[in-house]
Amino acid sequence: MDSLITAVVVNHNAAPATLERCLGSLRAQTYPSLEVVLVDNASDPTTLAWVAARYPEVRVLRLGRNRGFAAGVNRGIEAAQGELVLPLNFDVELDPGCVGELAKVLGQDDGLAGVAPKTVFMHDRRLIDSVGNLVDRFGAAFNMGIGQLDIGQYDLGEPVFGLCFAAALCRKAAFAESAVGSLDESYFLYYEDVDWCYRANLLGWRFRTAPQAVVAHVHSAAARKLDYRVKYYLIQRNLLRTVVKNFEGPRVVAVLRRRALDHLANAIHRAPFWRHGLGAVVGCARWLGRDWRARARLQRRRRLADTAIFAHSTGERPHFDPVRYAPLRRLETLEAMYRRRWLVAGGARDGEIATALGRLRESKLKLEPEVRARFEQELLGGEPACVREFFRQVED
Repeated sequence: MDSLITAVVVNHNAAPATLERCLGSLRAQTYPSLEVVLVDNASDPTTLAWVAARYPEVRVLRLGRNRGFAAGVNRGIEAAQGELVLPLNFDVELDPGCVGELAKVLGQDDGLAGVAPKTVFMHDRRLIDSVGNLVDRFGAAFNMGIGQLDIGQYDLGEPVFGLCFAAALCRKAAFAESAVGSLDESYFLYYEDVDWCYRANLLGWRFRTAPQAVVAHVHSAAARKLDYRVKYYLIQRNLLRTVVKNFEGPRVVAVLRRRALDHLANAIHRAPFWRHGLGAVVGCARWLGRDWRARARLQRRRRLADTAIFAHSTGERPHFDPVRYAPLRRLETLEAMYRRRWLVAGGARDGEIATALGRLRESKLKLEPEVRARFEQELLGGEPACVREFFRQVED
């Protein structure tokens, strides 16, 4: 018998067309046992009236004010009747077999807290948004694969640090206080999923990718309405807080010192967003007492070292500009795609292309039109049209 899955869609003033895309794709799922809870962060009442009329099967949970994404997910999970929960942004569209594939992968291993789909960009589904997420030894988190063209390089299901809660399937039991606990609502927005996944890793839970489950996502649809300076502040503050709460002791001191000095240097040189960087340090300090107490409770239960967690990010890096919301059109992006596909599938041709891209990237001849034209014809001639188009648009 299929386990009941509760999809938790967190909404704040989404347009009906956007909700139609999300809720319609949930209604079209082939998985037979799915309920949908829409948690609404104080949206315009006309939106909820539209949902009630168009999707009467959706259970709506109204919050009196905008309490942020983390609180929305927590309230939805508390109301969920399913043993499995599917947190979703309102700006996603799931392929019809997505939920079933996620459930299949999660059901194969009781030690998994959750599984990550392959998420692609809504406007160009050839581009990867995330295949789970990663965190490095300096606390920087990023979506695995972001900014790369999807040429199959992430089609092997594999262990991953954690989940991007834009779309992920989790065990509801993992959110119990006796397990990982709920999302930290004081984060409001950004890094709440990173913090939760870090805690899960420390406690011995694991995550895995399910790349045959595909979701399309409008990257940062809600956050694009924010001034980027606010987004930068929240990301930097919550990054620091995540380090305080989760990293091993000596590493906490080292990372906080480095980050604080970086923000101070930015202020001295009047770098972009320097005021908000300093504000993030102050914001972290304001939560230090509360976060240190949470840290003490968590570290007593630690089962996994930081180095094992950082190992997931080995060889991975983002290829995406978060200010322009666009992929980094660079030779190293293409090189990373083909090197990874070579490692996954073992095709000699992929290794040849990756090596040639690396050599071109390191040569000043990369700027010569004749060299680039010959490279495209001889090495990329048999590759997908989107790859050749990407190569022609390379900016370095």
